[in-house]
Amino acid sequence: MTSDHGAVQAISYIYYLVGALAFLAAFIRVLYGWFRDYDNSVRFTADMATTHLPYLYEGMRTIAASLGVSLKPAPPINFSQPPKHQA
Repeated sequence: MTSDHGAVQAISYIYYLVGALAFLAAFIRVLYGWFRDYDNSVRFTADMATTHLPYLYEGMRTIAASLGVSLKPAPPINFSQPPKHQA
């Protein structure tokens, strides 16, 4: 009877180990998704600042000139870059 108890206990440990590994894999997958989402938002912001803002400022200047409003010069596009990952 004790040998059956030991086998059941060993199988239950295997179940716990498989469950823990599945939880760890799911956690790493979610963490990876968060990092990818952050990286994509940084790229989107950089693209928006360098590509689209100059055109938006120019359009605002054209509208303001047609309305007879004088505007201050557009601020320089200056944004900080996150540190590069060491690979």
